[in-house]
Parts: sequence; structure tokens; C-alpha cells
Amino acid sequence: MVASIDTKTGNTSLISLTRNFMRMPFPADSPLHQKFPTGFWDPKLGDIEQPEFYLDAMYRNIPKKYPGILGPSDNEGADVLKVSVGAALGLNIHYYVQINLAGFAQVVDALGGITVNINYPVPVGGNDDKNIPPSRYLQPGPNQPLNGTDALWFARGRYNVPTADLARQARQRCTFKAIVERATPQNVLANYESIAKAGEQLIRTDVPQNLLKHLVTLGQRVKTGKLANIDLNKQKNFPNGRNPNYAGMRAIVAQAVNS
Repeated sequence: MVASIDTKTGNTSLISLTRNFMRMPFPADSPLHQKFPTGFWDPKLGDIEQPEFYLDAMYRNIPKKYPGILGPSDNEGADVLKVSVGAALGLNIHYYVQINLAGFAQVVDALGGITVNINYPVPVGGNDDKNIPPSRYLQPGPNQPLNGTDALWFARGRYNVPTADLARQARQRCTFKAIVERATPQNVLANYESIAKAGEQLIRTDVPQNLLKHLVTLGQRVKTGKLANIDLNKQKNFPNGRNPNYAGMRAIVAQAVNS
């Protein structure tokens, strides 16, 4: 998920990318473009599904095959994603935040849980590939309180959900918004020790420490600004993940963030 933030107003646009995108591009001046001039895939295999060349495989596979290709780094996979996702969307990705799922649940609990609208039963657990059913479902209804574990499944559950990846992306954006609403200064201060302890397991980032005080100010603007979703238009731009229309996506993003 990419967040494009207007630092003057706090208005934030969220963009979700599908994990099975293939042919993820690289800027022409990147050494990765020399290795993958037509994007991250293997042309020798033809136009078939190539899971080892999905977007979510870049993190581990590119550093493993080309260690150090982007220069010194303490998280090569994240740096690869910043470069490639930026090229796909036409944005300069300044920083990343990598979230550990177990820590995520702890932070939600430290905030006292979140409240979301649930529009359909959301599976807790389950495995489509192995035909293992969920242990239970989060039931539909407005203003449903969720603890950390249930918030994690609300964001990730996909067993037998129609258009599973897109539905999950929508719920993840909803989760993001709910956390922003819960993270009031008063709530954060009241639960600071619990949040800090969970954060040790939660977050890995390249945001410089000297920017943190400015990000606190920006965070307040985000809370009072508008939070919008940018729809990349699945039907037109990526009816499947094998050959997405990145130029079309860049046009949509440019119009949305510059309007």
C-alpha cells in the first residue's frame, strides 16, 4: 500500500497494489532496468503465471540473485520495492514502513482496539489451496469493535471471499483509517509504554530520526485531512496480473494526486 501525503494539508491518497502483479517496471537509470528491461518477469517462460516474479516475490528474490545491486542498504528488499513501485505509479517513494503482523496485532490492542464497519462475513483463518475452512467469521454490522487479532484477520482474511485480493485491499485501507482515528495524542500518551513495546516488534523503516518530530506534526494534519482511495481500475488496467497497464495506472495516479 502506498500513501501519498500532501504535507501542507495532510490530505492522503492510498493506493493498493495487487501482490501478483508481474512485469513490475524499473526506472531507465536503475541498474535493475538493465537486468529486467521489460519488467520483473522471465520472458523465456512466456505469458504464464510466474509466482517467483510476482510483486510480493521481489523482496526476497532480487536481493538473493543480485545482492548489492542498488548499493549499500540495510534492507535491500524494501529498497527494491521503493524503486519499482515508484516506477509503476509514477511517484517518488521517499520512505518505507515495513510492518510485522504479530506486532500489528499488539499495537491495535495497545490502542484499545479499533472500530470498523463489516459488510460481509470475514473469515478468520482458512486455506483455499488446502481446502481448510476458517475457524470462525467476523460477523457483518456497523461499528464493530475489533481487538488486535481480529483486526489482523479483518485486514488479511481471504478464504472464499469474492474478488479476494481487491476485497482485502479495501479492508486494509479501512483498517488504516481506523488506526489513524484511534491514534489520538491522548490515547497514544495514555498507552505509550504498551505501544512502544509493541512497536519494537512492529516497525522497520528508513525514515531518518531527525524527521520524526516533523512527522508528528504531519500526523496531526493527516488526522484532520481527507483520506481518499485511488482506484487503479482493475477492469481496464489489470484484468489479470500477468501484464498490467502501468502507463494507465500512472495517468490515474498523476491526475488524482495533482488535482
